[in-house]
Amino acid sequence: DRTFSKMAAAMLIGNIIVYAFGLPWMAYLFAAEKGMEWVMAWGMTNFLVFDALKLALAAMLFPVLWKMVGDARG
Repeated sequence: DRTFSKMAAAMLIGNIIVYAFGLPWMAYLFAAEKGMEWVMAWGMTNFLVFDALKLALAAMLFPVLWKMVGDARG
């Protein structure tokens, strides 16, 4: 249960939830004035690359860290 694929899937679901709530809220606040293209650009597109890098890095590190903690505990 502490594998790269399961960790990546869990974090991907978390990101989807954040975008699922954040984008509609940004659209509510700004779409009429600035348009949906602006909302998508500033609410999601600018973050996708770094979210993917963060997800990959964390998904690789956390299983290793869990193993280290488990080994340290005995």
